[in-house]
Amino acid sequence: MSKLVSAAIIAAVISNVPVSAAVVDTGFDDVSADAWYASSIEYITETGIMRRTDVTKFSPDEALSRELFSMVLFRMSGSDVVETDIEFDDVSADGIETVRYGLLKTVF
Repeated sequence: MSKLVSAAIIAAVISNVPVSAAVVDTGFDDVSADAWYASSIEYITETGIMRRTDVTKFSPDEALSRELFSMVLFRMSGSDVVETDIEFDDVSADGIETVRYGLLKTVF
């Protein structure tokens, strides 16, 4: 059974920013300033933990893949490099280091 978690939920959980924090403009067409997760998305994009999906979009309702979630954890950890050659069929070349990191640091 597959469990999907949206980018907005992950942003809210990891940001530790009160959901009531005032936001004037998120800078994203798909995240209104009064969205319950707006302050969290503002924080995690300003700190570089998560990034926009397009020039004007964050895609808060998009499900995070294992690769993207690994990237978030990797950035939160300070982006330590790990040494391994483990491969995954569902991970792109751009995301392989972050998934390896998650596996070797027993995040998953």
